[in-house]
Amino acid sequence: MTVSVSIDRTSLSLSPLVIDDNPASTYRIAQGGLSRPTITPRETNAPDSRYFEGTELLAVTREQTRVPVKVIVQGASWAAVESAVDALDAALWQFTFDVTVTTGGVVKTWHCTPAAPTPSATVDPDNVSQFFDVFDLDIPCKPTPA
Repeated sequence: MTVSVSIDRTSLSLSPLVIDDNPASTYRIAQGGLSRPTITPRETNAPDSRYFEGTELLAVTREQTRVPVKVIVQGASWAAVESAVDALDAALWQFTFDVTVTTGGVVKTWHCTPAAPTPSATVDPDNVSQFFDVFDLDIPCKPTPA
């Protein structure tokens, strides 16, 4: 396993929900389905003045960001897939939780707030018959890892 995303479920009294690159996992990161959070600056400027040209920057900090993940949820039956989706939804709907991303042995943890799994497309009959579905996760988090 070279890439994994672990969602802490301590508040649910459960072990972490792990999304990884193992083809046999219930939660698998889709090909190209993990990217770095985008950091956006939030600037505070002085009010415009007729005496100064341009803008005077007073402060700058980072906006809240998001951990983006595309996950394939799979199981031995469609009922197992639905059950796994319910568990994913519960994990993401915690008031606060940590998400740990491991890539090539490098570990980063973000403090996150509630999110909801968004289906990547409509329910495809082929996916149903092959017992998998695909979701986009856009998990809000603090802009810097813990």
